[in-house]
Amino acid sequence: MKKLLIWFLKKTVINWNRPFYSKDLYELSKRYIDLYNGDNNYHRNENGEFKVLQWINSMKKLNRVVDVGANVGSYSSDILSLNPKASITCFEPDPRAFKSLSEKLGHSSDVHLINKGVSDQKGTLRLNMAPRTTHSSFVDYGESIDAVSVEVTTLDDTKLTGHIDLIKIDVEGFEYKVLQGAKETLKRTSFVQFEFSGANHQSRLFVKDFIDYLNGYGFDLHKIKADRLTRISGNPEEERFALKNYLAIHRSMKTDAEIKI
Repeated sequence: MKKLLIWFLKKTVINWNRPFYSKDLYELSKRYIDLYNGDNNYHRNENGEFKVLQWINSMKKLNRVVDVGANVGSYSSDILSLNPKASITCFEPDPRAFKSLSEKLGHSSDVHLINKGVSDQKGTLRLNMAPRTTHSSFVDYGESIDAVSVEVTTLDDTKLTGHIDLIKIDVEGFEYKVLQGAKETLKRTSFVQFEFSGANHQSRLFVKDFIDYLNGYGFDLHKIKADRLTRISGNPEEERFALKNYLAIHRSMKTDAEIKI
């Protein structure tokens, strides 16, 4: 019996060549890594994004917000649910999404809707329109069904006045260009939330690029997890082209390396 058990273990559990369960174990491990890191989760109520908004609002009211890549307005609606008096500037270049955005938030006097994209310089760019408006992008990463030329501006050229509590950027791989066009705006900003995904692979950008750039403006970068924010330093093991969200916190906020939210 003992010999049979050893034979079985060698053929299965400790068979390093290629056990029959390798693919299933690999898929299960990937799911666990996603769960642990809070990756590949689009649901704001589960992945920590909404908790981040609650945390910022409890500590420093979300009075002035810029929503770059507003899509149909769900993120801005979440902000208004926490602070109905918030002043929000929304940028959305996709004409389909902008129509829905206007219908949803166009009646709000303190929500300013701009049907433009945001980049590092003013002009026009080709917008690759995906079947889902959430995936439309200035980066062509293979989901485009159509394309349209749209006007783009920069956050600096928009001349947003006063202090900005939060800039949110979700533009499918074009986030770095948005930040490059916000050199002056970042000097008056407390928090920047942005998405990082497989589209950044097409843009040839690493998380380390964002860390280095934002460090120059006094921000530390934190990974958003389901229940906490974890400061990252740019180690190679932190580079993973999965959907994830980051929060850059200005050092004037004096926060810890790990923050419960």
